[in-house]
Amino acid sequence: MEDSVDCPLCCTELDVTDRAIQYCECGYQMCLWCYHHILEEAAKASLAARCPNCRSEYDEEKIQMQHIDAEQLEEEKRKLKEKDKPGKSGSGTRINRANLTNMRVVQPTLVYAVGLSLEICHEEALRDAQYFGQFGRTVKISVNPRRAG
Repeated sequence: MEDSVDCPLCCTELDVTDRAIQYCECGYQMCLWCYHHILEEAAKASLAARCPNCRSEYDEEKIQMQHIDAEQLEEEKRKLKEKDKPGKSGSGTRINRANLTNMRVVQPTLVYAVGLSLEICHEEALRDAQYFGQFGRTVKISVNPRRAG
């Protein structure tokens, strides 16, 4: 059984380089893409970038990089080639759902509203400028049919 570690933010498998970098003293591991995304979003908001685990500010001088062994890198490349072989049952793109139970997936375009009055719980009313229409174009509205009469 292979010891794959997934990024807790985007659920992609961490490669050798990702596993070798320690961004924070708490030991929280994530992929390089998510780390840069955190830095970019913090810069846009003129805030300090913080670790998602311990909420301490990132300090570029405290980032630690473990030595990556050439054999380890070759082994990683070999595993990737094996996953991409056609005809292999169970491709490497499947996500273990057990790992998703403790994940928080951020979707900036998704709104989940509860506690709405039953009088407005229909698509036309919610698209109105008085409700969700004031924030822009609404792509999809889904109302729980068991709750809306």
